[in-house]
Amino acid sequence: MKNYKYKFFIFIASLIIGFLGSINFNINSMSSLFKMNAQEYKNASEERNMLYESISDLKEENYNLKDQYNSYINDENDSTNIVESMSSQLNDYYTIGGLTEVEGPGIVVKIEDGDYDIHTDSQEEVNRRTLHDIDVAMVINELRYIGAEAIALNSYRILSNTGVTCNWAFIGFEDESMEMAPFYFYAIGDPEQLETAIKAEGSYINELMIRKLKIEVNTMENIIISPTNKIYDSVYMKRNDK
Repeated sequence: MKNYKYKFFIFIASLIIGFLGSINFNINSMSSLFKMNAQEYKNASEERNMLYESISDLKEENYNLKDQYNSYINDENDSTNIVESMSSQLNDYYTIGGLTEVEGPGIVVKIEDGDYDIHTDSQEEVNRRTLHDIDVAMVINELRYIGAEAIALNSYRILSNTGVTCNWAFIGFEDESMEMAPFYFYAIGDPEQLETAIKAEGSYINELMIRKLKIEVNTMENIIISPTNKIYDSVYMKRNDK
């Protein structure tokens, strides 16, 4: 009899434990559900805010385009103004792309290899006093960084996608053009700013001076830089109108 009572109590206890477990499972499931809904709500709110921002930007762009369009329509000489505006924009693109001759004040940096004797100086010392392609790339990058608006190496117009390489005594470019020493870096910009920055302690030109390369920096009231002869035709890069 006692054994039956014992089994009965175990059965009741099992039912109670199972019931409590199911309640706990349902509570946890509901909690997870509420957490998921909260996260979804947060994501939806963020997406809504992004859409509002996009709509605001589109409205502003649409307003500017309408304003420009109305200025053309309401002007008596609208056709002339449209042509002039488009020509002005094209000229800006040509200038930035290096397709037109440009002029202005700036600096000229002349760089030549330092003096060395291949018979008595070590190869390391000869390399230190020689201008390499990496040096040319660094000088071009530094001129851009300090404010040069247009750059040429000798007669070669430097563009945004210009690459340089060492070709014995020459500096070669990605279009197989070459320039030989002495190397003149022409940079159009604020002459005083360019000269001060290019000679500053820690500049790359200063490092070349420490390596005993021959360097001259002169300001000029007017520098003329010819347009590029390079024909660029992108193969993989396409315009993204999205």
